[in-house]
Amino acid sequence: MPRNEEVVVTTWQSPSYLARIELITGTEILSDNISVDSGVPFTISATLRTSETQNAIPNETIYLYINNVLIAELTTDAYGKVSYTTTLVTAGLYSLKLEYVGTIALRGATTFNTITITTPAPPPECSPDGITRCSGYTLQSCQNGKWVTVEDNSTSCGYVPPAPTCYYNAVGYQVGATVCQGVNRYQCMSNGTWLLVQENDTTCGYVPPTPMCYYNEICYPEGAMICQGTDRYQCMSNGIWNLVQENDTTCGYVPPGPEPPEPEPSEDAWVWILLAVALFISILNG
Repeated sequence: MPRNEEVVVTTWQSPSYLARIELITGTEILSDNISVDSGVPFTISATLRTSETQNAIPNETIYLYINNVLIAELTTDAYGKVSYTTTLVTAGLYSLKLEYVGTIALRGATTFNTITITTPAPPPECSPDGITRCSGYTLQSCQNGKWVTVEDNSTSCGYVPPAPTCYYNAVGYQVGATVCQGVNRYQCMSNGTWLLVQENDTTCGYVPPTPMCYYNEICYPEGAMICQGTDRYQCMSNGIWNLVQENDTTCGYVPPGPEPPEPEPSEDAWVWILLAVALFISILNG
């Protein structure tokens, strides 16, 4: 395509790279793929000129987009120029676009198309992996090119821990430390004394006793069965006897037998009955 318009050239430079972008009018727009260091500031610049006289156009607005997101509205100076300094923190690919939406015919493109910016990954913080360093009292190790904290207040970095506050069995302890004294747990206080935190602490080896039940001054373990009279009871975990069976035969209960049949009258009984009947009749006839 023939070029009958002046090419507008803008440049910006980072400490490591010199990048040039060429912007021309019409449908043909040239651009360079450029590279800038991530985390290093760089400057974007452009110039507005009239189409006929090539005069600079002051006090006009140019919009700056990065990845199609409006970043800044720039106003041209007395020489028709704008500039903007930014930093791309994360490594990757970015698109750059400068746009003029005014009504003045320009000696340049109204939309300066999209320029691809490549940001290389930053150099590793450290190398090789595995080396260590001290940052103040913090011990750090190089892992995957980055410094990672291994230990805060590291004695290998010159940290001197404060003198112990509490002692137990000739061993010094800091404020807040806890120890077992027998089956009780104590905590070191700022005044150098031990405060009882928990009696009968299982972490100090305390074993709770097995629940027991008592009957007739005899102690029974949980689950034991006894007879109270003819009833059977079981020792529960709360130390209470629970009735299991009333009238338990294993506790001596004897169930009642069947009732005996009524005896039939004997011969003597019949004689006395007949005599009574005869007497009653004689009295009636008397």
